[in-house]
Amino acid sequence: MSTLSVNTITAETGNTVSLASGKTLDASQGLTTPAGHVIQVVEGTTTTQTQHNSTSYAATSITASITPSSTSSKILVSVTSNLETNNVGEFGWYSIHRGSTSIAESSVGQPSGGGSPIFPIAIQKLDSPSTTNAVTYTLYIKRTLATVVANINSGGINSLGVITLMEIAQ
Repeated sequence: MSTLSVNTITAETGNTVSLASGKTLDASQGLTTPAGHVIQVVEGTTTTQTQHNSTSYAATSITASITPSSTSSKILVSVTSNLETNNVGEFGWYSIHRGSTSIAESSVGQPSGGGSPIFPIAIQKLDSPSTTNAVTYTLYIKRTLATVVANINSGGINSLGVITLMEIAQ
């Protein structure tokens, strides 16, 4: 729980609240964050490559956990990385999972051409976990064909996979 040390707080109506020096206000004392404001931000980063040769989802190392301060809070989950496919007609699917549950999904692929293109990927989801327990979000990947590999952070470019979690007051 974060605390704020202040000497005087001025309300919108012009009224003031004074605290003794060194005293703090926090949520246990009735302080609330206005709806739509960011309460906390958590970031997870990795350069670890994930190779996955299956048509079922598997976790990558792009993951982070957050403990919401209220059951009414929403969590804005944002993930950026890259995904490589290496066969014509192959699509790489990626999904944000809360625990073991997929909450958002998308794909990239190469309908024609050749080589092993590396696609930048980005996905966001505004989630309502309805808990004050720690919640873990992870990027999962899978492929569509049985003969190719979906890779996160591949191609020898040592790219950065990033997941950002923002708790939003409701």
